[in-house]
Amino acid sequence: MSKISTVYDTILTSVAALFPSKKRIPNAESLGDNLEVFLRNSWALKIDAQTPEDSEFHIMQTIRTFTIIFSKEIIKTDSQTDEVDTARKSILEDVNTVQGDFFAVDRLGIPASLARVELGGTSPISSLRTSKSNFVFIEVFFNIHIRETLTP
Repeated sequence: MSKISTVYDTILTSVAALFPSKKRIPNAESLGDNLEVFLRNSWALKIDAQTPEDSEFHIMQTIRTFTIIFSKEIIKTDSQTDEVDTARKSILEDVNTVQGDFFAVDRLGIPASLARVELGGTSPISSLRTSKSNFVFIEVFFNIHIRETLTP
């Protein structure tokens, strides 16, 4: 198994431990294709682009962007701002929590010899409307530098 699998599994384990009351969204690439129950108070892991870095002989170094998505249901939106504000603040707190945990790489549990984590930015808070419900969501980006020794 390569180091990318270790990084992937560590991210899943870390986010699940940070947010035990949240459901994991199965289809991170297309939020609207998930059942509403998975979007109410949820998180997802999306795998984004990879960029190669300069490497030494038999050493492959890449930067892979991982995106964690947080989603929250808004119960009412017609002229009631409290529900919208509460949902927005909730996902902003989620962002703060996960960034704090990933920034402290030793807590994340990915060995420094394997990877380096850089905090990326976030998307704007966006909305998603299904046939029955309204949701807000945000994406949080992390660039993870992975160093893999290749066997000849």
